[in-house]
Amino acid sequence: MADEYEAGNNESSYSCLPPPDCNKGQPWLVVSHGQQLQRQSFYTILKHRYMTRIIPDMRNKQVLPTSFGWLALIDVTTQECCLMNMSSMDKIQLPRLGLKSIKNRYFRCTLSKPPGDPDCHVLLVSTTQNLLLFCRIGDEKFVSRRNAFQDDKLAATTNFQGKIYAWMSKSSNLVTLDFAGNDVWLDTLGNDNRKGEWPLSSNSSPWDYELMESYGKLLMVQKIYSFGEIIHFKIFKIDPSVMACEELQSIGNRNIFLSNFGSMCVSASGCWGMKDNLIYFTLSNDKNLYAYDIEDHSKTFYMPCNIAKRGALKFWIMI
Repeated sequence: MADEYEAGNNESSYSCLPPPDCNKGQPWLVVSHGQQLQRQSFYTILKHRYMTRIIPDMRNKQVLPTSFGWLALIDVTTQECCLMNMSSMDKIQLPRLGLKSIKNRYFRCTLSKPPGDPDCHVLLVSTTQNLLLFCRIGDEKFVSRRNAFQDDKLAATTNFQGKIYAWMSKSSNLVTLDFAGNDVWLDTLGNDNRKGEWPLSSNSSPWDYELMESYGKLLMVQKIYSFGEIIHFKIFKIDPSVMACEELQSIGNRNIFLSNFGSMCVSASGCWGMKDNLIYFTLSNDKNLYAYDIEDHSKTFYMPCNIAKRGALKFWIMI
C-alpha cells in the first residue's frame, strides 16, 4: 500500500510536488477522485508514495494524454474542452463536445500535428461507445460520427512521424487517417505485402490494442486475456515504410504506461531507482496499479491511493 506524503494537501500548483528523481521529469499516475473529481492524488512509482492536491485545471475533468507534450481536458458536466501544455501551461480552447451527455463515455485523444500548426486536428475516440469526434483548432464545433468504417472500427490511434496511424479491430489492418471536411478518410497500407510476425485480431474488446511512438519507433501493445483477466502482453515494433513487424521480447531500458485514457513509453535512463522493461497498467474496475515484467511475465500490484473510491479516474502524465 502506498504511503502519503505529508502536508500541503490543499496546494493547487504542480510546483508543490516533490522534485523529480529524473533528469527530464518522471511519469506520475494521477487519480482524480471526490464527488466532483476535485482531488488529484499524484502517485510516484519511484517511491510508491502519493500526495493529494487540488488542481483547478483538472477538477471535474477527463484528462487525456496526447502528443507533443499536451493534455486534452474535457469537463464531464459542461463538455467544455481545451488543450494544455504541461511545460508552458499554455491553453488552447476547443469547441464544446455538443453531445447529449458524456456520462460513462471515456475518450482518447490524438493530435494530427503540433497545436501551433494551423492544420492541427484533434481526434477524440470514445473507448466506451461507437463514437469519434474531431475538429481543427479554431473550428467552432466538433464533428461527430460513428466509429464505423464498413464493418470495421478504429481500435488504436497515435501520431507517428507526422501522421495519424490507426489499427483496425476486425481486419487487423494498419491504416493512416486524414481529415477531409466533415469526414475522416482512411488509407489502408500495403497489408498484402507484410513482412514478419503481425498481431492477430482479438475476439474480445477492440480496445485490447495500444499504438504509441517510442523514440522514433512505432510500437503496438496487445493485451492477452484469460477468463476476463489480463495475463500477458505482446509487444510489436512496426516499420510502416516497408510494412515490417517484429515481436519484441524486451523493450530494454524503457517502460510502457497504460490507462483507459492513453498510453506512453518512457525511458528509465536518468531516473534513479526506476526499474525498466515493465508495463504499468490500470483497470477501470479496481483501484490497483499493476506492473507486468516483460522478461519473466510476472505481475506485481500496488494500491496507488487508498483514499480514492472505485470509479476514480486514473491517467498518466509527465512532470
